[in-house]
Amino acid sequence: QAGDIIITEFFYKSNGSVFEYIELYNSTAADIDLLNWQVVIDDYPATVSTSFPVTAKKYGVVTGLYGRFSDTSGVNYLPANDPNWDGSTHTDLATNYHWLFPEIPDDSGIIIIKDDSGNVIDSVNYSSESSFPTGNNYSGRSVEFLLDPSLSSADSLNDLGTNWRAAEHFN
Repeated sequence: QAGDIIITEFFYKSNGSVFEYIELYNSTAADIDLLNWQVVIDDYPATVSTSFPVTAKKYGVVTGLYGRFSDTSGVNYLPANDPNWDGSTHTDLATNYHWLFPEIPDDSGIIIIKDDSGNVIDSVNYSSESSFPTGNNYSGRSVEFLLDPSLSSADSLNDLGTNWRAAEHFN
């Protein structure tokens, strides 16, 4: 139902070395498998076609088409279902990371999470005009939801740009 999964962070301006991603929070007391759920970005739906469990009161991350996560020693970390790195040397990320290839618009957009019945569970309509920290001034930073995602109204509070900030860390 609405608010069971909350959009809590997104990284939209990749330079190709870090994934674009969307962080999701499971606000319920039960694990939720996002199999057959959709992430819709500006009317472009991407369906989760393999099991993607998000543990109760924990986070899951949907990664994008380009980039990777790397540590300072150069080890690449990739979602186990990412087909773009077959045969390359890498370490699989935990199962709460899932490759889904979303491309997130830089300045404004709509991110929608739909369950397997097509119900909207959460959405964020972001733009710099509505006080979201997006656009060229924030290039290389993720956008983070400031409030506790376990609040009963988090799915409506994350629609307000004033409840988000640019991450301190540059990617």
